Amino acid sequence: MTGEYPGLTAPSSAPTATAPAAAAIEWILLAPEQRFVLVIDRSGSMAGNKLAEAKFGADWWADNAVRGDRLGVVSFAGAASRNLGVTTINGDADRTSAQTAIAGLVAGGTTSIGGGLREGLNSILNAGPRAATQVMALLTDGLHNSGEHPSAVLPDLISNGVRVYTVGIGSSVDTALLQSIATATGGTFHRIDPNLSTSDQEFRIRTVLQEISGVARNNGGLVTTQPEALGEVPVERSVLIEPGSELATFGITWQGEENLLLLELVSPDGETITANSVPDGTRKIMGTRPYRAFQVDQPVAGNWKVSIRPEHGQGAVQTRLFVFSQNPHIDGALFSPRQAYEPGQTVPLFLQVYFNQPVTGLQVSGVARLPDGSAAPLRFDDTGDTICGDELARDGLYSALFDETHDQQGTYTFEVEVESDGKTVAYADSGELLLSGDSHDPEPIPRFKRRFQTSLIIGREPIKTGDRQED
Repeated sequence: MTGEYPGLTAPSSAPTATAPAAAAIEWILLAPEQRFVLVIDRSGSMAGNKLAEAKFGADWWADNAVRGDRLGVVSFAGAASRNLGVTTINGDADRTSAQTAIAGLVAGGTTSIGGGLREGLNSILNAGPRAATQVMALLTDGLHNSGEHPSAVLPDLISNGVRVYTVGIGSSVDTALLQSIATATGGTFHRIDPNLSTSDQEFRIRTVLQEISGVARNNGGLVTTQPEALGEVPVERSVLIEPGSELATFGITWQGEENLLLLELVSPDGETITANSVPDGTRKIMGTRPYRAFQVDQPVAGNWKVSIRPEHGQGAVQTRLFVFSQNPHIDGALFSPRQAYEPGQTVPLFLQVYFNQPVTGLQVSGVARLPDGSAAPLRFDDTGDTICGDELARDGLYSALFDETHDQQGTYTFEVEVESDGKTVAYADSGELLLSGDSHDPEPIPRFKRRFQTSLIIGREPIKTGDRQED
């Protein structure tokens, strides 16, 4: 060892202390399946369009499920209900059964977030031995005020390996609680901007649930998500799908059940995919709900042309395009080293992206969404020595300093898009160490795009309780 690592010095003699006793190793055999449980607030304040949009989001999870996925639905008000036990999706009949259960959700009552988490956890545990992927998506518009407190459920979620994505709606949510649940379990906290109009907030309920469905999957990733204002002229976008993608989902979702939009794709090799022309290896998601999508198995790598247009002449329609790619080679995260900051403090942000190993040379662009609804740019670099004494330049760890918190308290959302232009390379010192004298000539990483998001609370977000409509 000292020959390969000059910084080491060999001890002068063998150790004399008694060797420690061998530690027992506990092996956990994970079931090779993905379990998802939606935990939806159905308290009185969710009545109307909020619950309707939450149902659309839950419907999407059923429609988007691939064969072999396991899906459950839990709802909560003053107490929690198991509306759909964790069910294996083998085809359209199972998707329809799930949507029938979702349709039965009715708003009314107080808010037991802890009860919803406990019932969601029990649903996952009752489904069999611990699975490779165990995910809950929790959506609420209120404060916990009934039953077991969420903090009592949190240790059990962690010990059982359940990842929780949390979504907060409106002005009377406990954002600190939702952030802590997501952070502690390895999920992500999503804050629906309370500065949006009521209708836009309601629409975001559905779209956030749809976006989570793409990133929560094993090897899943969000390629793009962007709002579109569709008029009489079709919208056309080019979307990059990288080599090695096992499944790509191209979807649109829109406001207004009375509207109907058409989605068409053209693959990089020129094949056209429409509702009436679906090739082998592609599944269309098209029913009576206000969204449409195509799932493409083993998609051709390259730029896909996505076209969105109204079926009939109609006014402007707010819609959202989203594209997911499932790729075992790509992973990444956007994070901050801690979760509590005060106004005026500088927030350090870190980004790391993997293509089997950390990669450097990515094109990174980002934006911060402030509590008042404004936006500020984020500048990430991989030059090292920027934050926390990092002295490794070009090591694949990108960093940024956000210093525009000022006097604004509340939730800040950071959104980052990364792109490999085909010149990106793996960080040279990552992976297995080389022997002395070996050369290292990293190969370029294929072209790909991904989006990442995280939310942080600066100070505290004021909680308003006067607009609650609980029974």
